[in-house]
Amino acid sequence: MEGLRFVVGFRPLLALTNVRTLINLCLAVDTLIVYFARVRLNLSPP
Repeated sequence: MEGLRFVVGFRPLLALTNVRTLINLCLAVDTLIVYFARVRLNLSPP
């Protein structure tokens, strides 16, 4: 719990954590879009 308190208290690290989380979320959505497109269009895996 103390580590989380440190991240919230240290603004530059909090900003970097938020950016990293946003990037990971975008990559996950991108992967899901490709997966669902392959399933929907009945494409074979690469």
